[in-house]
Amino acid sequence: MEGQEQERAITWSSVKLELNSARKPDGQIDYDKVRRRKLAAIEAYTGRPVITYATDFLNSRNFQIPEAASGLQVTPADMEGLAEVVKGLDGDALDLILHSPGGSPEAAESIVSVIRQKFTSVRVLIPVMAKSAATMIALSANEILLPQSAELGPIDPQFLLSDGRGGQRMTPAQTIIDEVARAQHAVQNQQSDAMLWLSQVQTLPPGLYQECLNAVALSKNLVGKWLESYMFAGESDAAGIAKGIVDYLADHNRFLSHGRRVDINTLALK
Repeated sequence: MEGQEQERAITWSSVKLELNSARKPDGQIDYDKVRRRKLAAIEAYTGRPVITYATDFLNSRNFQIPEAASGLQVTPADMEGLAEVVKGLDGDALDLILHSPGGSPEAAESIVSVIRQKFTSVRVLIPVMAKSAATMIALSANEILLPQSAELGPIDPQFLLSDGRGGQRMTPAQTIIDEVARAQHAVQNQQSDAMLWLSQVQTLPPGLYQECLNAVALSKNLVGKWLESYMFAGESDAAGIAKGIVDYLADHNRFLSHGRRVDINTLALK
């Protein structure tokens, strides 16, 4: 029995062999043919329609071209494609294979809205990674399926800001909120440090502090509402369970990095 399981195990080598056996007339690998065959096999096994939302974000070459890198993000335009894909599907159940680095929380909200207007039973399958706003999408499901090796990530919002040297960098909203709090504390209690923190805060664009507060609230409110309405619907303390998960995943000061791994073992403890 163990030997049979090993023979059926999917490895990078077995996938490579299968791809090499699927060739177009010009000799190129027919990736689409293999993909459709795999999706059909999943549907036959589960009896549920399955769709894929995936980007090639683990390919480092895509980050060498700014236009390609921006195309890897969850954007509002993705909602239109998703609506077209699910339009012809029957029934109220859906399986979504998700592989994405994340992107816009507002776009995630639109994608979830499209899915939830049509389907009451949603499972999200994460073979490798679904980070940031993609984690938010996953948390709108009734059920998340992922292997031990797969991962989600924190949902604390990020802002693309100037690095002061002509470039840009992603900055966690919480770090800006914390800097303003430190400046306020210094003015009130530590006059020796007040000028240092005030000079730091004065470089921030007008209104950014409030935008950061709004962004944190938006991410937490969206995911909290989805968890309470779907994954934990019917639980006696659905709101409390949802809040605990949201407070954990949105806590930048706990994770210290937006790219940190959140795996199935960690989630099982929450």
